[in-house]
Amino acid sequence: MAGCHNASSAKKGYVLTNYSNISAAVAVINSVTTRGSMPKSIPHWTAAQIALFQKWWAEGAKDVECTTIICDTSNVTYTSQIQQLIQNYCIGCHSTAAANTSGGGIILDNYAALKTNAQTGHLLCSIQWAGTCSHMPKGTGQFGICEQRKFAIWVNNNCPQ
Repeated sequence: MAGCHNASSAKKGYVLTNYSNISAAVAVINSVTTRGSMPKSIPHWTAAQIALFQKWWAEGAKDVECTTIICDTSNVTYTSQIQQLIQNYCIGCHSTAAANTSGGGIILDNYAALKTNAQTGHLLCSIQWAGTCSHMPKGTGQFGICEQRKFAIWVNNNCPQ
């Protein structure tokens, strides 16, 4: 989750923004994800996400990138694909509760608010790290090409719900 374990916040001293830091903290991560207590914001990791993390750890926690993932850009809607990305990467700072303290007043935790933000052009600008927009998500790497493509398709199709 963006904002929890980056260089500026470093909850419990764990900075988890790069591979070497993550591999050093894996035992702790594995413990807390198994108990279901991380991330602290809702939603917690799903059973599938925990299983994937545990598989990665069991296979040696290698610093590799999956290149065989197929980017499904068919039927990109808020409920089918965009909502989960927002929940995973944005809600920690851009929920109604957090927006005034860590999200610059920008609320993205509901369809109407996200669509309004998307229609201004700021959402894509921030996600694609273009122009003078604030780069998002904060404290983590840039969204992958697949996720950027999904957001662009969604915005260019007038943000279907």
